[in-house]
Amino acid sequence: MPSHANDIQTLVNDLANGDSNATSKLLPLIYDDLRAIATRLLQSERASHTLQPTALCNEACIRLMGTAVPSWNGKEHLLAVAAIAMRQILVNQARARNALKRGGGGGQRVTLVDVADGKPESAIIDVLSLECALQELESDDPTLARIVELRYFAGMSIKQVAIAMGQSDRTINRLWRTAQAELAVKLRAGHGS
Repeated sequence: MPSHANDIQTLVNDLANGDSNATSKLLPLIYDDLRAIATRLLQSERASHTLQPTALCNEACIRLMGTAVPSWNGKEHLLAVAAIAMRQILVNQARARNALKRGGGGGQRVTLVDVADGKPESAIIDVLSLECALQELESDDPTLARIVELRYFAGMSIKQVAIAMGQSDRTINRLWRTAQAELAVKLRAGHGS
């Protein structure tokens, strides 16, 4: 839908320039994409998870629209920021649930899925361990952590990540493989199950 892409970019620009009416026009254009991200993220959660895709999507929208002066570079960037907000919502929910449990160890379990082929990895880890490993990766190499966020949480393709990061597809593909390996090492070293 090229007309939607142009409309979205115009509304993102309007919002960045202080037009508060742009929000009410922007959300309906991206809501289906946001809900798809929420659905995909929740599919990797434990079966008894109480948060529904619509609620996760709505919470992310509230956070996004609460941004004082958004600086999104179009639809892909906006969706990536929304996916990261959804990730943080899931992490906060897992932390709150763990705070209620005595003795800890009741982490929320997720299955990591390789975005490239949609196949779950063999290890199931808890969302807090994943968050901790991602924070370590970010301190070691922010570029690799950003690629993980865009690929895994935002569900972007290699090509979309390459565009968003101003790199070639080949470079992003190589860095994605490196990021997966680094994250796996960090999870095995002390954050995995």
